[in-house]
Parts: sequence; C-alpha cells; structure tokens
Amino acid sequence: MKMEIRVEADVSGHIGSYLVAEGEVVEEVQTVAHFIPD
Repeated sequence: MKMEIRVEADVSGHIGSYLVAEGEVVEEVQTVAHFIPD
C-alpha cells in the first residue's frame, strides 16, 4: 500500500499534516506549525 505524508496550508496560515494512503486521507496526523502571514 502506498502511503505518504501530505502537508497543506489554508489561507488562515494553519498548516496540517495528513496521512494519505491510496489517495484517501486516513487521519490528520498532527498540526505541525502556525504562522502569521505578512
């Protein structure tokens, strides 16, 4: 089974890591960072 960690950021600056297996998001693994956009 192919698995990957996908990191996505939304417009509010929240960055989330998602465990992705076979194209499906299995779970949100952890919030890795927050930042304030300039």
